[in-house]
Amino acid sequence: MNTEPQEPIELKLDKNSEMGSEEISVNPQQQTVPEKPPVIGWIAIGSGIIGLFTLAIIFVPIALVCSIIALFMRQWLFAFIGAFLAVIGFLTSPVWLGITFLGTVAAYFGF
Repeated sequence: MNTEPQEPIELKLDKNSEMGSEEISVNPQQQTVPEKPPVIGWIAIGSGIIGLFTLAIIFVPIALVCSIIALFMRQWLFAFIGAFLAVIGFLTSPVWLGITFLGTVAAYFGF
């Protein structure tokens, strides 16, 4: 049995014509995987924007959850923008503010 280290396979094709020379190299170590588009990040940003202007009670939690998922998928910029829009949507939504601070108001007035 041969225990020598093996070289990676390379395939080079040369064309010597009027068009010029082309080289094609096939090496498994040099192949790159194309990046996937940041779909979940775009969903986070879109939900955050929609939550600012329409039903924040639905779209702000969606934007926050999608931002956390985008953060774990290493879509940093989309995650931070989506989370920022979710926080702004939360702070400008009367429904969310009412739900959040209703206990504080009830405790303050003794209900």
